[in-house]
Amino acid sequence: MAKKKMTKGKRYTTEEKQEVLDFVASVDSEKGRGGVAAAQRKFGITALTITNWKNKAEGGSPSGASKSSASRGATAQSRVLHRLGEILDLVATKEAEIAALNKEYAKLKKKV
Repeated sequence: MAKKKMTKGKRYTTEEKQEVLDFVASVDSEKGRGGVAAAQRKFGITALTITNWKNKAEGGSPSGASKSSASRGATAQSRVLHRLGEILDLVATKEAEIAALNKEYAKLKKKV
């Protein structure tokens, strides 16, 4: 049986990678998300490859292994705490509005 010659995948130049990453950034800034998927469709490159390039360009490890689950959990927890603070501020504002309305209601009720 003859051995098949193993071929390597396509190699991309730094300029090609930068073109893809610029496209991803432009779509993300325009729409907020979806840049990797759009680049995948446009350039025919897998999302994993694009994400690896993106992570490497941002100074992270290509596999994302530098982020531990604990740090991701801390980030998620900080977002929740931030949102709780926002909600608490909104509740305090609405309670102040309700208190003012109750005071006005009581004042008008006395006049009746």
